[in-house]
Amino acid sequence: MPTDVFYPGTGTDDGYLTPPSTFNNSQVYSLLGVNRYAFVRFQNVTIPRYATIENAYVRFTAFLSDASGTAGATLSFADMDNPAAPTSYAEFEGLTRTGEGINWASIGAWVQDQTYDSPDISAALQEVVNRPGWASGQAVIFISDNIPGSSANRYFDSYDNTGSDYAQLHITWSQVLYKQGPISGTVDSDTGGSFTAILIADE
Repeated sequence: MPTDVFYPGTGTDDGYLTPPSTFNNSQVYSLLGVNRYAFVRFQNVTIPRYATIENAYVRFTAFLSDASGTAGATLSFADMDNPAAPTSYAEFEGLTRTGEGINWASIGAWVQDQTYDSPDISAALQEVVNRPGWASGQAVIFISDNIPGSSANRYFDSYDNTGSDYAQLHITWSQVLYKQGPISGTVDSDTGGSFTAILIADE
């Protein structure tokens, strides 16, 4: 099964928000945790429609060392086809979240310049690649929302920071063969890979 890594493409592809209205997409850091929201738009996600997402996570590089309090977040994706990055607080609030929200509770201490991986977010990403309008090469927006009980933040490098330590989306997936037409006949799979056969009936 292939594992691919995807990245933001510009400084405006990531940012964070502070209620009730502060929006920032030009800082050298972003953050997860208490009273904060964050997003990262990953470009050119070359995963075919209906692919099975076996595993997915976001890798962060700590912007600074922090062991304070209890940090946590609820992770999801924008349930949209090829969304543009939000440019305001209102646009961020308007992003429809996937139904699968993954809680990342009790994030441990972070050490500056070390990397930290989110929990598996494959269920949320699966919703996106199963959308009727999804196509390989589109963008996805990862979203971090505040979680009840969080009392601290964890800062991570943004695209605007020097270097290439911004967030990375790692996806392990298996290919899909599908046939448009009546549910009959057979689907042959290549023995060199892992495939799921999906037969789609004509309407």
